[in-house]
Amino acid sequence: MKLTQEQLEKYSRMIFIDEHDYAMPSIIHAEFDNDIDSLLYVLEYVFKNKKKLGFCRCFPTIEDKFRISSLLRYRINYLHKRFSWTEENKKRFLHVNDMLISSCEKAWNEAVSTAVVLEERIKNNDSFLKDYEIEISFTVYPSFRDEDKENEDDLSYVAEYFAGKIDARQAISISHSAYEVCLDIDRPRDIDKKESYNKWFEIEELFKDEYISYLMYCLLDSRAWSYQDILGINSIWVDVEVIHQNYVDL
Repeated sequence: MKLTQEQLEKYSRMIFIDEHDYAMPSIIHAEFDNDIDSLLYVLEYVFKNKKKLGFCRCFPTIEDKFRISSLLRYRINYLHKRFSWTEENKKRFLHVNDMLISSCEKAWNEAVSTAVVLEERIKNNDSFLKDYEIEISFTVYPSFRDEDKENEDDLSYVAEYFAGKIDARQAISISHSAYEVCLDIDRPRDIDKKESYNKWFEIEELFKDEYISYLMYCLLDSRAWSYQDILGINSIWVDVEVIHQNYVDL
């Protein structure tokens, strides 16, 4: 359902006026014709027009993020009630899961190969490099609506801004001070596959014989993505970020 300018302005303000988040669900039922994904369009409008709507430069604040998270959880609960695990859906879920594992493995190998080079430089008393930090982060982009490709990138960006980062940064990092530990103990869980993360969800029985990745667990546990969103993931971006550090003691 495509919202009018008047509706977008009305609902955008109402999200942040209603203290207890009662307004948005009732609006969805009354005016959206149960089109729960209209929430994403409202959030997109808020994001693009925050100055016009009178939000501060540091928007979203902690309170804003809490309210938006509540709305996204409402959206997920609504969509889950109308979702069924068909054979096609199971196959797609496992395919996304495999792609997350593959992305993790490639990123880890890239990070380790970089760390090996940096360790050698430090060992040889490099004139600049004294320390480094390598962090791996993952971002997924789901396809929200096939009939609305024009706004696909906008909706993906807004959803990613509010909720889309997979919370695995602390689990996947390498530093000079913990180089040996990182490679031996703190390897990404999806590299060793010692423990499947299907037991945390209603998918335990459904995928009891499959390895469900930690990254998939992070997506499900974020309370930001519905099953439909996860099945619709069409792009996984992995960033391997390296910080070279030099310091001088005076």
